Amino acid sequence: MKLVDEGLLAFQGDSAAAWIYQASKPNVNGAFVRETILQVLAQAPGSPRSQEDLPMEEQVLLQIWTAATMYSLDKSLTKAGGTVAWSKTLQGELQELRNTWDPLQRVALLGDISGSSFQTSKRLVDVVSRLLEKFGDPYAQYYPPEEWSEINDVAEGRDVVGIGVAFAQDTQDTRDRRPGMRGPEVVSVVPKSPAAEQGVRVSDRLVSVDGRAVRSASDAARWIPGKPKTTAVATFQRAAATYTIRVERQGMRVDAVEFQQLSEVAGCIHIISFNGAEVISPVQRALQQMARLGLRFLVVDLRENCGSLCMACACERMDPTLGFPR
Repeated sequence: MKLVDEGLLAFQGDSAAAWIYQASKPNVNGAFVRETILQVLAQAPGSPRSQEDLPMEEQVLLQIWTAATMYSLDKSLTKAGGTVAWSKTLQGELQELRNTWDPLQRVALLGDISGSSFQTSKRLVDVVSRLLEKFGDPYAQYYPPEEWSEINDVAEGRDVVGIGVAFAQDTQDTRDRRPGMRGPEVVSVVPKSPAAEQGVRVSDRLVSVDGRAVRSASDAARWIPGKPKTTAVATFQRAAATYTIRVERQGMRVDAVEFQQLSEVAGCIHIISFNGAEVISPVQRALQQMARLGLRFLVVDLRENCGSLCMACACERMDPTLGFPR
């Protein structure tokens, strides 16, 4: 992320999330962001002259804070407590990073955040999660590179190595829905996968993997994948009880679209991404199947859908001659 004298803010990070903002364009938060960045630099240890001089984790946190501030639909930042409170939130979380800095992690954390040399630390994930909770937008999510890579693999129809489960992002909504439950919630189990064969169900919660506690979907994305045919020991929670499975990781392809007949009159199409032909053709086939079955009602399940490529949405259109009953 760079602050240029001409007023151009460029956010350089993961290739899946790069933003450019021209300060000359109308935006009530542009001046506030510039002022806050200068305050961060003035108060940071070591008297950094630019954001590039900050530790990598602080750069990432500042980038996320800036993107949330400038692209929020809540221009006045009311849900975040206003501009003063939101600026203090950033300063507090930056200080938390500094207080918990582990010199032994330095080698792992050095490098370009857009490349594989940057490994997201758990403490950064925790700090960002707290930051976004205080932002007040229940749909604001942070996907570390490890998790975003897996999401892209699924969205593009590539094989992924794992045990066959998908998890919801840990938000206030998911915590309210399952009070007293630990770990990320299972929202999908791949049919015939190792997890399915061991009886893992939707709504179970992942508690640990290979003895390491799992608190978020990011933890799961970091620790479940591995080399094919290696063993994973995973503990899940169902209601008040826990159970442990020992499974072999396998390469599998997660279908972007699943169809299920719910009743004599209704069907459900589950879509986990919107990208390209991997989605369009299966959705067309599902609609055709609904028409053949004479189903009158359709449920579209987008609970795991993380969005799409803009061009895929703009350029692909459904065939209007499917004969779907009205």
